[in-house]
Amino acid sequence: MAMIDPEQERRRLAEFYSGQMDGELEKVATQACELTELARAALKAELGRRGLETKLIETAPVVFKKPVPVMPGDPPPPAPPAPPSAPDGEVELRKVVAIRQFRDLPEALLAKGSLESAGIDAVLTDDNVVRMDWLVESDGRGQVACGCGRCRGSG
Repeated sequence: MAMIDPEQERRRLAEFYSGQMDGELEKVATQACELTELARAALKAELGRRGLETKLIETAPVVFKKPVPVMPGDPPPPAPPAPPSAPDGEVELRKVVAIRQFRDLPEALLAKGSLESAGIDAVLTDDNVVRMDWLVESDGRGQVACGCGRCRGSG
């Protein structure tokens, strides 16, 4: 990685900050904690040259998250996501059961969405074939399949 000449960088920053409007410099001063030492020094020099009394914020603001109170009737908080069970690079194969066939793609998509919103893994088979040739849709190829392990395949 090439080394930056500090004097050249100081001149570049001084030229850059001199082209900024007062409001822009003041906004940069509120985020001075994200600047390098050279950039902070050049910013201070430019603010002083213009006679602006803006203070540099040199420490990152601390954000406190206020806990949200749980009210009666509120749904329980979501459970943290489970870690992947298969090691990196391996695919976990699960048996999938077709639970229903649909004549129309929109109806199949709604059923798939209902299952997924209930936390059940679902796939729609042949949906790309149906999208490519809408006449295929009428032969009942669109299926919603479930891989949750609890389904037994009701027709």
